[in-house]
This record gives sequence, structure tokens and C-alpha cells, in this order.
Amino acid sequence: MLTKTRARGGALIGVLALMGGLGIPTAASAVEAPLVIEDPVRLESGHIDAFNLILNEDDTPRLVLKEDVTGTHVLRTPESVELAVKSQSFSTGFPAAAVPPGAPTSFYHLPLTQDWNLIWPGWDTQGVQSAFPGADTKISVAVDGPGQVYLWTQGLWGAPASLLVDGGYSLPGTIDQPFPAHTHANWAFTEPGTYKLSAQATVKSGDGAKTAVTNSASYTFVVSPIPTAVTVTGADAVVAAGDNVTLSAAQIPAESSFNEYAWSTRNSDTDAWQAVAGANSATLTVAAAEGAQYRVAVSGGQDFASGSAKPLVVESEPVKIQVAAPSVQTIAIGKLAHHYHSNSPINLSVTGDPAVENGTYRWFLQRSDQAAPVQIEGATGASHRLTAEQALDGAQVTAELIGEGATVLATASAVKISVNDHGAAPLQKVSVSGIADHYHSGDTVQLSASVTPASVLNRYEWYVQKQGEAAPILVDGANDASYSFAASEELNGAAVIAKLSYDDGRPYVESAPVVVKLDDHHGGEVPETDLTIKTNRAADDYWVGQGATLTAEQSTPTGLSEYQWWVKLPGADSFAAVDGQTAATYKFKPSLANSGIQVKVQLLHNGKVHAESKPVTITAKQREIATVLNVTTDKHSYVPGDVAKLTSTQTPQTDHDHYHWYIKRAGATDFVWVDQSRDKDLAYPVTAEDAGAQLVLRLFDETHAVLAESAPVTLSVTTSGENPVPETTLTVEGLAAGYYAGDTAKLTAVQNPVTGEDHYHWFIKRAGDADYSVISGARGAELKHEVKTGDAGALIVAKLYGHGHKVIAESQPVALTVLPGSAKPSKAPQAQSESALDHTQAGGISLSTKAPVQGQVVSVQLGKGNERAGEWIAAWMFSEPKLLGNDWVQVAADGSIAVTIPADLPVGAHRLAVFDAAGQVIGWEQLQVSAAGTGGGTTPGAKPGDVKPGAVKPGGTAGDKAGAAGSGLAKTGSELPIGIGFASGLLLLAGTGTVLLQRRRNTTPID
Repeated sequence: MLTKTRARGGALIGVLALMGGLGIPTAASAVEAPLVIEDPVRLESGHIDAFNLILNEDDTPRLVLKEDVTGTHVLRTPESVELAVKSQSFSTGFPAAAVPPGAPTSFYHLPLTQDWNLIWPGWDTQGVQSAFPGADTKISVAVDGPGQVYLWTQGLWGAPASLLVDGGYSLPGTIDQPFPAHTHANWAFTEPGTYKLSAQATVKSGDGAKTAVTNSASYTFVVSPIPTAVTVTGADAVVAAGDNVTLSAAQIPAESSFNEYAWSTRNSDTDAWQAVAGANSATLTVAAAEGAQYRVAVSGGQDFASGSAKPLVVESEPVKIQVAAPSVQTIAIGKLAHHYHSNSPINLSVTGDPAVENGTYRWFLQRSDQAAPVQIEGATGASHRLTAEQALDGAQVTAELIGEGATVLATASAVKISVNDHGAAPLQKVSVSGIADHYHSGDTVQLSASVTPASVLNRYEWYVQKQGEAAPILVDGANDASYSFAASEELNGAAVIAKLSYDDGRPYVESAPVVVKLDDHHGGEVPETDLTIKTNRAADDYWVGQGATLTAEQSTPTGLSEYQWWVKLPGADSFAAVDGQTAATYKFKPSLANSGIQVKVQLLHNGKVHAESKPVTITAKQREIATVLNVTTDKHSYVPGDVAKLTSTQTPQTDHDHYHWYIKRAGATDFVWVDQSRDKDLAYPVTAEDAGAQLVLRLFDETHAVLAESAPVTLSVTTSGENPVPETTLTVEGLAAGYYAGDTAKLTAVQNPVTGEDHYHWFIKRAGDADYSVISGARGAELKHEVKTGDAGALIVAKLYGHGHKVIAESQPVALTVLPGSAKPSKAPQAQSESALDHTQAGGISLSTKAPVQGQVVSVQLGKGNERAGEWIAAWMFSEPKLLGNDWVQVAADGSIAVTIPADLPVGAHRLAVFDAAGQVIGWEQLQVSAAGTGGGTTPGAKPGDVKPGAVKPGGTAGDKAGAAGSGLAKTGSELPIGIGFASGLLLLAGTGTVLLQRRRNTTPID
């Protein structure tokens, strides 16, 4: 609490006298005295008039303290002030000529001239001269303390001069101040501790006419001792290398107050001490290092014996930071299972000793085919998951713990993965995409291989078996997932196989063959044909709302597949080409506006018209309106980001409940379907682009004819100013090369750079749509869209929105490719046995050869046409049941498939059977398999049974293949007579180049 008393200052009397001299009226009462503060305070430096005289209101003198430390001329009661004499005031070896007689040469010295780091005490008697002109003041001072107190000034040539009445230099005594003055002096305290000084002043006017005695005031001087030692703490604990350690210096005795610190360090007992730059406080924080020593020096005061008044220095003993012996960091990968089955998870985890928190790792995998470990991309955590597959059998996994600067802190011992499917084939299936129905000479055949499920292998080998050849030949240098070449007559009918292989070239799994087919049409040899248009209705008239599907049909198949559709709108003078409509089918929506439209189609050959249909006229009629649709909205106005809720009613109510909603945005020419809207009510996410958009609802019957249409509802969308939106680009990833109807397209919108915004909308524009429509429910970065037949060629875009629902970024459109046929069955083909053929006559399929060799590709025609094009079938070889290709095979556009005769199939008679997706027999044929390199296959111009050398893989020979193949025979096939087999062996051993084998006649004729 701030407490003050008041006394009257002599200066105020002078002011009043001046006012009277100027004729200014003065108050009869005395002037209020100045404030004197009684709150406790400690003063450690600055100007102080310890014995300061002022006048009370009754003109009696008062002894107070005045200081300029906390303010200017602040008056305080002496009893409320503690005057600190710091340790650095200590002086030793003081020159004898400057020391008062009888005083020691070492003491705590407050000099005559001000030292800004110390208190500067003195006295001021000028404050009473208005009541005591020429004031002659005697200040009597008594001392109670641990030592002596000296007081003096400086005389001629710097010699000490007394300020006391008795001419002495030590207190107790009486200070002689014969005239009003502001005075400072030398003070000396011989011992540290607390000194109590009692003072009382006697004031007499200069003419001696007036005398008064002040109050008795008590003063406290606290003298801090100089340090005799300094200690350093903080180095006792054992810490890890590099940890921060804070060292603290403490002066002894604790009251010591030298304020200059200097730290130094050395690496060992034999090294020189080095100053620690910038270390000038009582604490020092350093990084712990093995063997490092530290000490501190504190300094203050003055040592005149040195001749230059250097400061006194006290230095600590050295301390050494205790650094723990570095622990050896180890890491280990957890124990793996005895073995894994394909497609099961292999959970890898690494632990550290000592434990590691938030560590960064590198994982490495070395398969049996790899010469060195390969880093697993993206694996940086303490755990990683692999999916088991047979290619990982025998693979070794290691991990590294990474520190700063990518330094390796620890490496785990390798663990070995064992994958055992107990004789089953790998789960991975390779498929080849990109094959066209046919090519022209010079066209580029661009093929791509993919594997499902994913594999750790990524090396492919491509093989080509030309027509008439007995085995596929490796394509040198083609080891990527893609393979391209120019179509030529030589490659007409060639089978292409992609094999996923190990890095050392060993095959892992292979694809079903795809067949390259050429159709150059030989100029004028393309057969003539009549072109007609077939509609999806019995008549050419449609109800409004129904979709028209027009299909071009050739009376005589030509092999040509490029079309151009043309339309002539009512009132138009001529036909106009329909952009992008070059397939055999053309779909559009008849309306009242285009009723009477004429449509024709042209068949093109090398860009020229080969045939042209007669036009068909498509008309549209509106069915009788069965009800009135009324649409209401939940709000009059929306802001971007709202969900507009539209509800509808029928008047009168009907039994029909097939609805679609349509939208036409400002500037658009037509309404487009709101994607997936099939209910009477609609929850529509509003965007800024929807301002002024119109929504209508249509009701349809079971044939999709419009029964009623609501009046348009216009969306009112208000937007406000927004903060600047971040800039980014948006790309759509995950698009597959093609989808079957019913597949799910999984797309992801990717920001670059990432903005932190996560509000998306996805939009679709199908063929024939005038504008994009929002995909209902798709508001995140990922889109899962069920593909339908009508999505062929549909464009999809993603848009990213800010907080105010303003578009930040829009992706480029991606186009959906809808593949012909149905999606591949999700389950593997059901197991078949040869008994399934017992009651079925041979036929239903035809083979390109019935006498193949092991490893040869055989073309299989299903039926007589292409009625099974796009279907998924399973091809089996009997008697030992073997699924060819280990997977489903899709029938090509011409109704054929290609299969590879297994290289390990025993020679002899077998039956090749084809089953549909339901497991029913499509057809079968018998064939006779020969050993690779011994003949078989029919070369154009050659007779069945002619010897044809087999293809040789790198590192092997035809003889190698023949010898290996001859070791096994089909259980239901023919066997070689022992004598002939022995004789053939002798011929081989003799080095003959011809093998003459007489086949045993079979009961079933073989071509």
C-alpha cells in the first residue's frame, strides 16, 4: 500500500513571496507540504540524498530521504528504505594517501563521484533555507553495525579531508554543513553486514537568530560480502550425448553479488581453457559431450594493488558433464509365420532396443531372383504389410532405422518369407488388353499387360507365335508392360502372349494368347453390301421420353466397322454429320421439337463411302397427360453449399412412380438429367454455377414415355464476397482402360499443391447430353461410379470448392470406355471332369490344328459366327483336367479364342472342351499332342505329320525340349512301342538329325 505524509517545502515560501512582490493576492493559510512516501523499497543504485532536509507545514525542519531512482526527487521516510551496498563496491590495496588516517586499505567503497552501478548517497540542506536563511546544519550520526563507517571528502591534491565537526573521519560523528548545500562524500564500510545509522540534524539560521532540531531518523545500509568461492551445479546427472545440460553458478556466501560472469571450457585435462562466447550470465546451457569440462569466473570490485585497479576474480573448480556410455541401438523384425498362403497378409513390424519413438525407417525386399535388396517405395514406418504370393517365396526383408541426414542408425537382420500354396498355381492372372478386332497393314498394334491381383514382379516377356509355327518365340528386349509393333501380312493370325517373369527371366504366370487379325479388304475386293437401319421399336415412332437406338446392319458382312451417322432436322435443307457418331449404333432422344428427323448412316472404307442406307424418319408424340406435377422448394433463395429440397405431388394421383429430374443452367440450350435422380423428391446440392438454373420433373410410364412434366422451378442463388481462394490444379486419377457394364469406376481427385479444402462435386456428361449434370452424393475426393452401358464415351470432371462454395479448381474431363460384353465373372471357373463330355457329341467348336505340339497356341472357333463374342468361357484339357490359362477367357469379336497347349502336357491323345460361364458344355474336340520339336502343327502347304522344328527358348535346344517332353504320356493317349522308342533313342544318340516315329493308329480320326 502506498502511504504518504506531507511537509512544506521552502521553495514554496519563495514562490509565495514572489507572488506577494508582484502584487498577487495570497492565501492566508500555509502551503500544503510535499508528499513523503512510507512504502518499503530497496535501492541498489542511483542518486540518493540520504540526509535531506525539508520544512513541515509549521516551518519546522524534517529529516527525510530523497532519491532519483524510482522517479525524480522522490521523498521517502528513511525507515522505509534499505540502501544496498553491492559486493562490487569492494576495493583493496587502496592507495594510502587517499585513505583517511586510521582507516584500512580494504573496504566497501561508495565513491565521491557517481558510479552508476552503485548507490550514491549524500545530503541536501537547501530545502530549509526559506525558514532558516543561510542555514548552518549539523547532522549527528550514530552507527550500529559489524564494522566501522568512514566518511570523507577530497582535499587539495586528492588528500582526504574531514566533513565532521571534530575533524575526524569515522562515524559516529557529526557532519558539519555550515551553509545550505547539496553534498556527496566518500563512504567506506569495513565489514559486510547490516548497518543501522541514526541521524538527527540541528539547523540554525545564518544570523544565529533561529535554531531548530529535526526528527531523529533511522537509516539501513546492507553491505553484501564479496564472494570467497563460486560453485557450479547441474553437471551431476548422467545424460545422453547431445542432450541439453544447464549449468548454474552460485557465489559463496549467497549474499555476494559480483555481477560479471565468464564461462570457459576444455575437452580434457590437458587441453587449454577456451572462453565460451556470449556466456556472461549465471547459467549456461550446452549440449552434453563426452569429456567436456566447464568452469566459471565471477568478478567485481577493484584491486588497486595491481596498479590498474583490476577487478577481483573468483573462479570455480572445473566440472565435467557426465555423459552416459552410448547405447548401441538395435532393431529387429518380428517373427514371421512358418509359411503363408497367397493373398494372406504378411505383417512386418520392427522394434528397437532401446525403444524408438516416431522413428523413420527404410524397408528392403530381396526376392530369390534379385542380386541385392531393393528399397520398398513409400515404406517409412515401423510396420509394413506385404500381400503373400508365390513370387515372394524365399524373399528376404530387412529394415534400416534412419537418423538425421539420412544416416543409418541401425539395421535389422533379414527375415525370410515362405509362401506355400501346396502345389496350387499362383493366384496372379495376366491379361493382355488393346487388341483390336482387326488391323490394316502398317497399323500399330499397341498391347498392354496387367496382372490381377497385383504382384511384386513387374518384368514381362512377350512371345509371338506366327501362324503355322509350332511354338511362341521370345521377343528380344520387350520387357515392359506394353508392347507395340506394326501389323503386317506376315503377322496375320499371330498369337501374342505376355509372361510375367522374375528378374532373372524365369516365367511366373502368362496371359491367354491374343490373336492379331489383318483385314486390308484388298481395295475393290471388299464385298458389296446393302446398309439398312434397324430401330429398337417395331415402328419408327416414339413417345416423348423414350430413347431411340438405331443400328446399322450389313446385308453381306464386309469386315468394315467405321460408320458416319447423318441427321436432317425438320425444316433443314440438307443432312449434317453427327460429330463422334462413328460406331454401328447411334442413340438419341426423340422430342416434339425434332419429330420428323431423318437419319441415315454411311459405311466407310479408308475414309470413303462404301455403302449408304436409305434415311429413316423418326417421329415423336406426346402421350396423353395423365396428371399434373406440382413442385415446391423448401426456400425462396439459396447460397452455394445449401442442399435444395424439392418435393412433388401428382394431381390426380396415379399408379406411376418412375421419375427423373432435369436441370438447365443459365446459358444452356437443353435440360440434362440430374444424375441418379429417380424419386419424386430431390435433394440437390447447390453451387454458385446453379444461379438461375431451371429444374423440371418428368413422370414416365413403363416404356419410358413421358406422362407429365412439371413447370420449371428457377433456383435463386445469392453469392457474397469471399476471401481469396488458394490456387491449385486438379487431376483425376484411377481411370481404367475400360469398364464393363456393372463395374465400378473408382476415381480420385488429386490437388497439386494441396490446399486443405475438401469440398468436391463430380459431374458427368453422357453422349448426347447438352451439359454436365452433378453426380448425386459425390462430394469427396473419391468417386465410386457404377458404369452403365449408356456411359460409353461419357465425360467426368471433378470440381473443388472453397468455403464460400466458389470453384477453386476444375479437372480436365476423363472419358469412360465401356467394353463390349459382360464383366469377367468374379469367381474362378468351376472345376470340370471329363465325364461332363460323356453324353455330348464332339463338335460345337473347331480348332486351328488337331495335332499341336507342347507349348503351341491353338485358335478355337466357338460355333459358326460371332454369337458368343464378348462372353467369358473356360477351356479345359482332359483326361487329367487342366484349366487352360488358369482363368476365364473372353471370346473375341469374331467368336474365337486362343489357348496355349501346356508345355508340360503329356504327349498323346487329349480332348479340349469349352464351357460357358454357367458351366455348360459349348463344345469339344479331340486332338493329338506331340512333343515340342518333334513335329505336329500344320504349316501351310505341308501335310499333317510333317516334321517342323520347334521354337527354342534362350539357353535351350530343340533336342532339349524333345527329350523333356518325351518323358511323359497322356493317360488316355497313344504310347510308342518299346522297340521303336528304343530305336529312336539309338538314333538320337548316334547324332542323326531325323527322328522317324510310327504313330500307333488311333480309333478316332485325327486331322
